[in-house]
Amino acid sequence: MKAGTCTTTRTLPPEYASDDVIGFIKGTGKRVDVTVELSPRVAATATARRWQSEQRIERLDDGRARMSFIVSDIGEVVRWTLGFGADARIIAPPEAVLRARELLAAITMLYAQRVGWIRRRLTNVGHNVILTAWRR
Repeated sequence: MKAGTCTTTRTLPPEYASDDVIGFIKGTGKRVDVTVELSPRVAATATARRWQSEQRIERLDDGRARMSFIVSDIGEVVRWTLGFGADARIIAPPEAVLRARELLAAITMLYAQRVGWIRRRLTNVGHNVILTAWRR
């Protein structure tokens, strides 16, 4: 037996066994259908794996793909999508798009403060997050 090899079979605890999660994050909200568009660079790899039992995949002619998930925690899909960087974006529903924009604005502020930018205004206007910042 090699070091680090586990021969014990384990059963997934019931609180983690769910059809509406991508990983192990289980929300308590209403179930929402969220669609993510993937660039040709990551589409084949991302769609090769079964992330969720109810996922749907639409392959586009130009190499992109759209994956849809029905989840009870929109934030889980937002964080999963951001893991692909600029190669993925949430396209529906509007509240998931807004959640992604808000998180990206918060991340931008974290990095902007670290490289000499200062925050002047961060406001929500409908589905648009407006970030105004400039150098000191």
